[in-house]
Amino acid sequence: LNKCDIEEFSNEKEVLVRTCLGVGQEQIKKLNLYPNPATSQITFELPDINKQSQIQIKDIYGKVIATLNIKPNQSKLIWECSGIASVVYFYEGEIGGEVYRGKFLLK
Repeated sequence: LNKCDIEEFSNEKEVLVRTCLGVGQEQIKKLNLYPNPATSQITFELPDINKQSQIQIKDIYGKVIATLNIKPNQSKLIWECSGIASVVYFYEGEIGGEVYRGKFLLK
C-alpha cells in the first residue's frame, strides 16, 4: 500500500489461499517423473499395480492432450512428447485405486 507516493510502503501482508478441488490434498499423490523440464520424452515411474490403468495429460485449459495406457505390472512409462508445444502440462490418473496428479514443463 502506498498512498500516492506520499508515504513509505506499508509492511507485508500475508494471505493464505486454500484450494477447493473436491479431493483432499492428502489423498492426491504424485508420480516421480523425469526429466522435468522435458524436451523430447518424459518418463513416469509407476507404483506396483496388477491391472490396466491410464494417465491423462492435460493443458492449462483442461484439454486432454494425450491418454497414456499403463499395462499391469509396468514399472515405467515413457511418453514421446517431441512436437508438443512448450508449456506447463498436468497429468492425472487413478492407478491402483489411488489418484495421482502433478505437473511438468515441456521446453
